[in-house]
Amino acid sequence: MDTPTLQSVLRILRREIRKWKVPAVGDVAERAVDRPFETLVSTILSLRTKDKVTEVASNRLLARASTPETLASLPVQEIERLIYPVGFYRTKARNLLKTCQSLLEHHLIDLFMLLIHPLVLGTGTRLFPDGTPLSELQLVDVKPTSTGVMIARYTPQKGGS
Repeated sequence: MDTPTLQSVLRILRREIRKWKVPAVGDVAERAVDRPFETLVSTILSLRTKDKVTEVASNRLLARASTPETLASLPVQEIERLIYPVGFYRTKARNLLKTCQSLLEHHLIDLFMLLIHPLVLGTGTRLFPDGTPLSELQLVDVKPTSTGVMIARYTPQKGGS
């Protein structure tokens, strides 16, 4: 193919691609705070699932658990409830949980963001459930929000276990 023909084909493709709908995973990624994690979750949910269902389920799950740490602390039944009716939701719930636990276990998380709400209600779900490998965290910064919630950012210590 000669250069003028190739340029013509590329012009047509650029024009036509604007007509295509962005898949649900792309929509989630564009709005993501933690793009790699949220894209991973949405991609897992998207397999054998219609885009509209993927988008709704991804948003519902990520509104409840937007980090690997939070998702790993949820009971599998809650994850199932949050992602239903995606295809194979029970299997995907177990796999999401295992994926997050593996990310934590192999120290593949480079930033922890904790939202600290100024309200004490007693006991709650453990951020790091029993059996989670211990890791020393170093405070990077803390920022207050207009609602009084504090956003604390931590990085794993080098040489942590």
